Amino acid sequence: MDNPIQPELLQTYLDGRATPLQKQLIRTWLLDPANQEIFYAQLQRREQQQPQLVVDDTEAYARFVTQLAQTAEAQPATPVRVRRWPRLFMGVAASLGLAGLAGLLTLTEPYWNTRTIATEYGEIRSVVLPDGSRVTLNANSALQLPRFGFGRSTRQVSLRGEAEFAVVHTPDAQRFVVTGADGVEVVVLGTEFVMNTRRGTRVVLNRGKVQLRYGRQQRPQTLTMLPGEWVRVRPGTALQRGRSADPVPTEPAWKLFRYDFRQTPLPEVAQLMEDNFGLRVTLAPELADRKLSGQFHARTADDILTALTELFDVRVTQTEKAVRIEPAFADNDSTE
Repeated sequence: MDNPIQPELLQTYLDGRATPLQKQLIRTWLLDPANQEIFYAQLQRREQQQPQLVVDDTEAYARFVTQLAQTAEAQPATPVRVRRWPRLFMGVAASLGLAGLAGLLTLTEPYWNTRTIATEYGEIRSVVLPDGSRVTLNANSALQLPRFGFGRSTRQVSLRGEAEFAVVHTPDAQRFVVTGADGVEVVVLGTEFVMNTRRGTRVVLNRGKVQLRYGRQQRPQTLTMLPGEWVRVRPGTALQRGRSADPVPTEPAWKLFRYDFRQTPLPEVAQLMEDNFGLRVTLAPELADRKLSGQFHARTADDILTALTELFDVRVTQTEKAVRIEPAFADNDSTE
């Protein structure tokens, strides 16, 4: 078959200078096994022409032999006089040492007694906790739980980012507590819910029943959520609570790398790309009022950028960790 990818474009891709559309074109082209052979051959030629490290082992060995020949003979060891300390002094020193060790363990407990499960940008990870509960972390998220005794003495975890929880019921009806942003807690026995702690705390209950605790620690407020309800808590604003008009989904869309947009302003789409893919997006002012609707499958930020260029006739300028999106033509005043 004809080869639509020229060596120059492959070289640009390997150098990290390809545009989102060029990257998508190469990914599609690589689905053909025959093209994969061409790609790896180009990669091998590039490595041969631009080796990362050239080692002259003969010269290195010669330097090593020279250094051995120049090493002076070892000097005889000088006897060291050992001073014997009184037993009382040794006992006091041992006590002080144990007290210091106990204090050090207490101060460093959050580090050695805490286990952190985290995801990178663009990564989704599902784990089963020691008590049998399942947690699925969205991209750029972290879950912390005790390293010892989880499921026996405690079932308390903390979340940064977004995750889905499927909590199992234990024979002793032990509570499962998730701490989010600003001290917001979700208390459950056995249920399924999604929690997001970015810019406040948002909880969506899929099935079962949970208690939500929020507010000041001295006088916390409590509410009970039912399936299909969502609650958002943000510092300095009143609590928001509602119920989805659609049937309760069996799992969040992001678990399937799917994004459902319903008249979503482009600034919110840009914020989502930064949250999940670590890509800082700057929108031209004339695009701030544009809205996106549709369902998209995206495993990378480039997938969403490709959709935006096709739907809105925009131009994307990308650096390593930042993107600027602006109309393709300066005089293009058309709206969606």
